[in-house]
Amino acid sequence: MSLVVGAIVPHGGEAIPALAGERLELFRPTREGLEAAGRTVQAADAEVMVVVTPHGIRAEGRLALSYSERTEGVMEHGGARVVANHPVDRGLALALSEAAEAAGIPTALLSYGASSGPHCCLPMDWGAQVPLHFLAPATERPSAPRVVTVVPSRALSFETLAHFGEVVHAVAAAREERTALIASSDLCHAHDPNGPYGYDPAAAVLDAHIVDRVKADDLPALLRVDPTLIEHGKPDGLWQIAVLAGARRHVAWRSTFLQYQVPTYFGMLSAVYTAP
Repeated sequence: MSLVVGAIVPHGGEAIPALAGERLELFRPTREGLEAAGRTVQAADAEVMVVVTPHGIRAEGRLALSYSERTEGVMEHGGARVVANHPVDRGLALALSEAAEAAGIPTALLSYGASSGPHCCLPMDWGAQVPLHFLAPATERPSAPRVVTVVPSRALSFETLAHFGEVVHAVAAAREERTALIASSDLCHAHDPNGPYGYDPAAAVLDAHIVDRVKADDLPALLRVDPTLIEHGKPDGLWQIAVLAGARRHVAWRSTFLQYQVPTYFGMLSAVYTAP
């Protein structure tokens, strides 16, 4: 079974209603985009999800893959608490690592706590938890889907990450499970002079280019973005999108653009990729 669905989704925590507080209405477009992506991904009935996130534990110069028995995340805001706990598909993680290493792509398998049992649990970052809250809610199934989280080092080139996406496709094709590939990808973080990264006009320029290329179903163009725009615009999504772009070299998905919004200081985009 090959990859059955893909997605580019944001990970702003305030998209989750329980964590939105007074910004519930402000984040409505992003939330509705994530809900639409969730309906598409759940309809594909993926048994395992490979979630590529920028915010987990990074191994410099390598792709870091979850290898604990489980992964758990907790997000809190204004007295509200949202918890996610997913089993990790350790067999898939090991297969991805071995295939990537054979292709010359360096990886690291990450465990945390005990070597087995309930304390063998890797912390889940918000870059994985927010997408999974919408795409794989445990309440919609008897048990939470298995996951593998992948954190790319930014020392790796976009082409190397695209090559890893090809590895994901090849490994998934050799296994029986229906697999989803999720690129957790906020866009530029320099839209607001009062934000933590300040303002730079490159943010609007680069976000517009990303939105245009996603709408045009031209992810390969995003492997060739001007590094100066990246430096000044401060996106965190291009590395994950590069992995999805690589997988798409071998999967005849149909793309559907869902939404783009800048409710605060960073851009958020949702799009899904499904079998025609």
